[in-house]
Amino acid sequence: RTAFVGQAFFCHSGAEANEAACKLARLRGSPNNRWKIISLNKSFHGRTLAMIAATGNPKVREGFGPEVPGFVRVEFGDIDALARAIDSETCGVILEPIQGEGGINLHPPGYVQRVRELCTQHGLTLIFDEVWTGCGRTGKWFGYQHLNDASGDPIQPDILTLGKAIGGGLPVGVMFARPELAALMTPGKHGCTLGGNPICMRVATTVFDVIEREQLLDHAAAMGQRAIARLRNEPKLASELAEVRGKGLMLGIELTRPPEKIVEKGLERGIILNLTAQKVIRLAPPINIPQHEFDRGLELVVQTILAARAA
Repeated sequence: RTAFVGQAFFCHSGAEANEAACKLARLRGSPNNRWKIISLNKSFHGRTLAMIAATGNPKVREGFGPEVPGFVRVEFGDIDALARAIDSETCGVILEPIQGEGGINLHPPGYVQRVRELCTQHGLTLIFDEVWTGCGRTGKWFGYQHLNDASGDPIQPDILTLGKAIGGGLPVGVMFARPELAALMTPGKHGCTLGGNPICMRVATTVFDVIEREQLLDHAAAMGQRAIARLRNEPKLASELAEVRGKGLMLGIELTRPPEKIVEKGLERGIILNLTAQKVIRLAPPINIPQHEFDRGLELVVQTILAARAA
């Protein structure tokens, strides 16, 4: 009802869901000795040994070598680089509909459609890591629903993964695959000790019910538009902001230069900020945040940016 037709495998976290997705992509490719997976620079897919190899940030791999083989990283947004990376051993591509840890990076227009076309052409499994973007954060149920093909329809993956918000604070991860792929995961091929336990499943079901009942998709979309307009039109920030981007309540404020102790200055003013990619402030409040609290938070963000500049 909220995504494409598929079947779910339940586990404990987004990293586990991504591991399961990569295993399924390899399983699909195994009859032809296809086992390599292409990922993008600036990506983040988890902190297990395999997922730090998939992640396009060398800092997360420091001290954990040798690197798990089978992951090929290419430049974000460069479709020619991705096409060149495909060889006879490639089985899949994994990407985030919007990169979170890398700085709230939106794909260039047409990029994901070409990735989908290449995957279809070469028989590759396309995995969308929706651990950050899923469950309404972007103003739609899933981030991929912002990515349309030439006819205006959402570009669908073969596998979608979820974590974080779907558990409502409890440990839940989901690998959701097209039925023909899910059928390959026969008993004994994969497992999870507490995956699908009744308590976590009831909570995950309730998360979807609340999002729908309280119309939080529309709320997240409206709050995101409000934030972008507020920040872009703030004259005091004109010289401080390189760009404000994102969808819904997954927003990035890119500054013109790295700030000084901005996290600490935010805490002094009563707001928790996260800085990534050296100069991108990430905003990701709960998607049910009341408008008056969000407005107050935005004002504190503005004050904090100005304080960091003054330092």
